[in-house]
Amino acid sequence: MKSQTRAYLWRTGLFTAAGLFFIAAVNYSVDPAQLFGAGRSLLSGRNAAGVVNFDERQFQRLIIANRSVVPEAVVLGSSRHMQIDASFFPSSSFFNHSVTGGVLQDYLAIYQMMDEKDSRPKEIFLGLDPWLLNKHHAQTRWKTLQHEYEAMAAKLGMAIRPKNESYFNSFGTGRLRELFSWAYFKESLAEWVIRRGKAKRENFYATDESWLDVPIKMADGALHYEKEKGRRSPIELRKIAADYVKQKPVYSLGNFFEIDKNLSAILESFMGRLKQTGVKVTVVLTPYHPGVWRVLAESPDYRMVAAAEGFYGGIAAKQGVAVIGSFDPARCGCGEEEFFDGMHPKESCLRKIFSPLRSLHHA
Repeated sequence: MKSQTRAYLWRTGLFTAAGLFFIAAVNYSVDPAQLFGAGRSLLSGRNAAGVVNFDERQFQRLIIANRSVVPEAVVLGSSRHMQIDASFFPSSSFFNHSVTGGVLQDYLAIYQMMDEKDSRPKEIFLGLDPWLLNKHHAQTRWKTLQHEYEAMAAKLGMAIRPKNESYFNSFGTGRLRELFSWAYFKESLAEWVIRRGKAKRENFYATDESWLDVPIKMADGALHYEKEKGRRSPIELRKIAADYVKQKPVYSLGNFFEIDKNLSAILESFMGRLKQTGVKVTVVLTPYHPGVWRVLAESPDYRMVAAAEGFYGGIAAKQGVAVIGSFDPARCGCGEEEFFDGMHPKESCLRKIFSPLRSLHHA
């Protein structure tokens, strides 16, 4: 009887190990979010070109869990802050942790990953978009990092839902977690089916170039758009901006008629936590294209955009935090040619925003 039990346990263990090996092999070889390939490039100090199918939040996990050097300065923001790269901080090590459609939950989650490793930066540049204070922003991508968000929210004393996580949800971080992830396995299978139906699939490759005809995820976390986007004429940009504000609603600004008290409390608590732990904070506001800003400033549907800027200024003043930039391009000195589209400023515009800091550093 004992021999039969041992044989059963042996077979069960063997099949389980084989299953886990198969899941890991598929996840690693298909890698739909390009976690392992692109991640290796950035962790080795090289850029990753052509990263188009890209789970940015899983990527944050990978980078923070596996990097050997803690950056002195980081950016937490959305895609509107991704053009900020290491050249803005010549005297400091740097990483840009911005994610597309970034919201406060993302910021808390990403900082939690740094905090739990005791790898906090000396300075954080908080990119604050108007939709961060809109409870109807409709952003859900942050839920990839829900476990980390809840951990930081608890540290801030914020009310969160009761935890009900499985063992595997709390198992590990970085590459190991995703390698054996069942959810990532399902993504890998779906991606494998898609790839089989394509004669050619564009994929990432490691490069030392900074500007190419494909997007580049830089080794410092910044994103450089493809060259074609940077060549758009003012006329093209006006049309793109006009199409952008024709969206109903404008990106993440729907039903934004009041500053949400819960979200504003989270932001204020988070900024306070950063200061208490010795992290210097600077608020960064990036402008919209002039054509977009005119609509946002004049339409009653979007009056809270300007109100959000004023609110951010008030919180920053209360906490003794510097604010640079504005949602208004005229206040930043940015012309219509200094945008990629309706909401993403070019590097030249961002450098104008950061110029007051350079003056202070050289004073």
